[in-house]
Order: sequence, then structure tokens, then C-alpha cells
Amino acid sequence: MRGYLQEQALSAQLVEILAPVSISPSEATHVRALIETDAAGDAEKVEAEITRIAERLSEIQGELNKLTKSYLKDVLDEDAYEQATTDLMLEKRSLKAQKAKLQRTGSALWIEPALAVVKALELAGKQQSNPSHTEIAGLVREIGLNPRVSLKKAEVNFAPPFARISQILAELRPEFADNELPHGDGSETRPVHQISRSSIWCSGQDSNLHALRHTPLKRVCLPIPPPEQSQKRNAH
Repeated sequence: MRGYLQEQALSAQLVEILAPVSISPSEATHVRALIETDAAGDAEKVEAEITRIAERLSEIQGELNKLTKSYLKDVLDEDAYEQATTDLMLEKRSLKAQKAKLQRTGSALWIEPALAVVKALELAGKQQSNPSHTEIAGLVREIGLNPRVSLKKAEVNFAPPFARISQILAELRPEFADNELPHGDGSETRPVHQISRSSIWCSGQDSNLHALRHTPLKRVCLPIPPPEQSQKRNAH
């Protein structure tokens, strides 16, 4: 029983830690649509570039054929022929390498990682209302850096790109405080300021950016809260 309670307490702490990178299913759907739009645009650009390279390769082959005919008819001397053909062959080799790379990677190189990030953000959002210890543990392993538990308190840093995403969400959501967003299950709407407060964060940066003391210097970590928390405490 005691072990179960400790596990639940730890899960609750991790859910709160994950809140800054949590998005609702409707937000995830919106982001996926944006990714698909960008991917479609990239695919068109890649196809256009492959077509351009193919046309230039055809032109180079035509120029090489003309040079060969001119050389055989003694219109060009050997030095001029070798110099002209060398330049064209170098360009041809470079264009073939570019074409092969575009055909191999295309626009798909970034799509799968981006969708994986969105999936993790959506799963973090689901944990806010329906936590699962197994899923929380998997999320922490995926998006966390230097996880540790000390004195029954969990601490986790966000790995790239999740640290940047938490900052973006913190900046965007207060701007839409007067608007309404779909509820997590899509059944109703709610003002953004009613979304988990921890996903909005504080207005100022923490005074101590090395809370885990991972630098070699023996710093004293003073528990000075960020500006917004100080203002609230003084107001009371």
C-alpha cells in the first residue's frame, strides 16, 4: 500500500512537470495539419528542383556531344576539348549527386520526427486529466534530461526540442487569454486561462538556471523565486 501511494505521488509530480509541454487533442490535430501542409509544399519544391536538375543534365549531355563532334572534326584542339569537357563533367557529377540526395530524402526527412514530437506533446496533455504511470514513465524517458528523485521529490529537465516548445507555449497562451479553445475532449470550449496554470509558466526567468548543480563550481543555490511569484507573495 505504501509503495502504491509513493508511486501515485511521484506520478502526480511528473504530471505537473510535463504540464508545460502539454497540448490538447484539438491542438495536436491543428499542428499535424500544418505539418502536412508544409510537407506538401516541400514535396512540390523538391519535385520542381529534380525536374530542373534533369533538364540541366540533358543540356550538359548535349554540350558534351557537340564538343566531341567538334574535336573529331579538328575544330577544337586537345587542350581546349579537355578543359571544356572537364568543367562539364564536374558539373554533371555534382548535379547527379544532388538529384540522388533529393530522391532519397526529399521532404520526408523532417516529417516523421516532427509528428513524433506532436504525439509526445499530446500524450503529455492526456496525462493531465487521465494519468497513467506507464505512459508517464515513457514520456519522461523520451523528453526528459537528468531525471532524478531526491527526498521524494522528482526533478526533470526538458530535452531539445521540448525545452523550446515549453517556452513557445508559455509565450503564446497568455496572448489568447480572452479567447476560447476546445476542451481536451472536444466536447466544449473553455478560456485559455483555465488551462493548467503550470503550462503558462511565470513571467520572469528563474534566478538559478543550474538547479541541479551540474557545473563543477560549488555554487550556493539561493531559493529566490521568479518575479511573478515574488509579486504574488508580496501581495498577500
